Amino acid sequence: MLLSVVIAARDASSTLGTLLASLAASERPVDEVIVVDDGSRSSIEPLARRYGAQYIRNEVALGPAVARNRGVAASKGGIILFFDADVSVHPDTVGRLAGRLEADDRVDGVIGSYDDQPSHQGFLSRYRNLLHAWVHQNAARDASTFWGACGAIRREVFLAAGGFSEAYARPSIEDIELGCRLIKEGRKLVLDRQARICHHKSWSFLQMVRTDILDRAVPWTRLILSERHMPNDLNLRRSQRLNAVLALLSLVMAPTAFLSWNHLAGWLAVSGAYLARNRRFYAYLASNQGIGFALRAIPVHWLYFIYSCAGFAIGLAWHMLPGQGRQRVKTGGQRAGG
Repeated sequence: MLLSVVIAARDASSTLGTLLASLAASERPVDEVIVVDDGSRSSIEPLARRYGAQYIRNEVALGPAVARNRGVAASKGGIILFFDADVSVHPDTVGRLAGRLEADDRVDGVIGSYDDQPSHQGFLSRYRNLLHAWVHQNAARDASTFWGACGAIRREVFLAAGGFSEAYARPSIEDIELGCRLIKEGRKLVLDRQARICHHKSWSFLQMVRTDILDRAVPWTRLILSERHMPNDLNLRRSQRLNAVLALLSLVMAPTAFLSWNHLAGWLAVSGAYLARNRRFYAYLASNQGIGFALRAIPVHWLYFIYSCAGFAIGLAWHMLPGQGRQRVKTGGQRAGG
């Protein structure tokens, strides 16, 4: 079966070459690579052409959903593989993704995982990428969603679903929303934890907070409320929801912790429960990056749960605005045919 790789890229000249080189070195060769330039301010066409990729350009940025749909429309493969422009694949990644679909007709889509060796050495970048890797490595093998950074899907399944929702004009939850539709239609999606990619993104704290609240928590909350279904997987596992509640409680109780021994005991109990519940993740960080790194990560991880709660509250408030609760997220792609 022909394999087509679709890459949505915007201002990705610093990382796109690494991805294309890793695809060229893949143990399982692909039949075509399509790079869709989503309104880059500096040209990435020479880089795409250097590796023999087909190049398509959106003159203005329309978002990765539109870009990926255009790429699929121009492709020929029976299996479509999606990769973000700021990752690179391991030698066996393509083979594992495609092989799972070729070996089992019941499987409609496969997603992979970040590896535990992020290339960017800044503290926040290492923490962020290892957090993603931890989530993937502990997620259910029967996936509840799709992942545009590292995912493969049967062409006919993608087209029947209408592609990515073009309502998302920014990198957001367009892949999660597609996965929700596929699951609702009875499609089978699986996670292969060994189909790994390396993330080359550099993160700042403000960028991390903005992404998690505006591009993840708020739209994901609106989608959950619209569909009236919350999957018990990935960041939304019941254990993660309880962690968020404990983190929020520890924040609320902190100002009164030293008013009395009872207040202090209550705050210590909640904080201790939070640390105990996350001990495996902190042990994972320590084994990968050292104890000092893990200790530095504890307050950042606590803040992650706090502002994720804030994002949920914003999404809930938005959903409750007059008319918003009755609106469903626009689904289906306008350019996914072909």
